Amino acid sequence: MTDLEKEILSILKSHIGEENKLTQYEITGIIYPSDNEYFDDSKCRQVRLAIVNLIEQGYPIVSTPKNGGGYHWQDKPEEGLECARRIRRQGIRLLLKARNILRNSRLNQMKMFDKVI
Repeated sequence: MTDLEKEILSILKSHIGEENKLTQYEITGIIYPSDNEYFDDSKCRQVRLAIVNLIEQGYPIVSTPKNGGGYHWQDKPEEGLECARRIRRQGIRLLLKARNILRNSRLNQMKMFDKVI
C-alpha cells in the first residue's frame, strides 16, 4: 500500500456514511494543502486512482452522485449495493454507446465505398 493510499484510507475512515462524503477535490485539498483553491489535475487523478486501488483491495469505500457527489466509508450494506448498481448501469450505457459508434462507423465506411463504385 502506498503512502497516498494510507493517507486517503485514514481520511475516508473518518467519513462514514453518505452524509459525510468528500469529493476527490476535497480529499486532494486535505492531502495537498495549498493557498490556491484549484489543484493540479495530476494530483486529483492520483487521488482518484488511489481510491480505485483501495476499492480493488477490498476496502468498503463507495461513491455517490447525490448533492455534488463524493466518496465515503460505507455505513450500510444498501450504500454499496446502490453504488454497484449505478456503476453497472453506467457501464451498460457505455457499452451500448460503443456499439452504436462502431455500427455508425461501419455504415459510414459502406456509404463511402458505395460512392467510389
